Amino acid sequence: MIKAVFISREKAFLRPISQILHRIYPDIQLSGVANCPVEGQQLIHKDKPDLLITDRLLAEPLRTNDLTDSGVETIYIQPPAQAPALQSFDADVLVDALDEAQARIIDRRQSQEQRAASATPSDSPVGQPIKQMIGIPTMDGLEVLKVQDIIRCEGLQKCTRIVTVDRSDIVSSYNLGEFRRLLEPYDFFSPHKSYLVNLGFVKKYYKEGTLLMQDDATVPVSRRNKKKFLDRILHV
Repeated sequence: MIKAVFISREKAFLRPISQILHRIYPDIQLSGVANCPVEGQQLIHKDKPDLLITDRLLAEPLRTNDLTDSGVETIYIQPPAQAPALQSFDADVLVDALDEAQARIIDRRQSQEQRAASATPSDSPVGQPIKQMIGIPTMDGLEVLKVQDIIRCEGLQKCTRIVTVDRSDIVSSYNLGEFRRLLEPYDFFSPHKSYLVNLGFVKKYYKEGTLLMQDDATVPVSRRNKKKFLDRILHV
């Protein structure tokens, strides 16, 4: 998920921007809104966004260490002085800017995760295991996730829904069989043809053939997989 904030005196822009994000960019979440530099700086410090949507009139007052140090992507909106804000709104320009900003954010995250994944044991704190990462192709790019944060995978025809400790809206173009191949070496088990679960997040097993996961979701266990599951869970 990409976290965005909107900071501008042009309140009329908020609704069309929100609609575009909701319709075209479900992975960009508008987490906060402010209409002056002081509130804007407080919002940036609190939310630590990936993306800032603002106008050039507030650009200079908003230059903070939070923006400089974290490399927040910035998109500027600036209506002509003589034109009503909504008449000057150009959705195509905003979409182009969002495409570019989203691509840069994803590229930066991938680079950071790849560096973390390729770290040697000497790069890690003593006694701390290296985090295993996995790259997941989605409809709009590539999500890089920690394997240990994945709760379960659910088959959706030719796609797969991945539920993590932080998110439940990741849909991958990989089918479930591909995730079985990738994740079964990491204590994942397929209790049903449409599910793949992280055994570390199983909270309870009901004898009628249902798993209760840590996020309180239930997952079926097929008849033929009951014995395999019980054998496996007793040795986790």
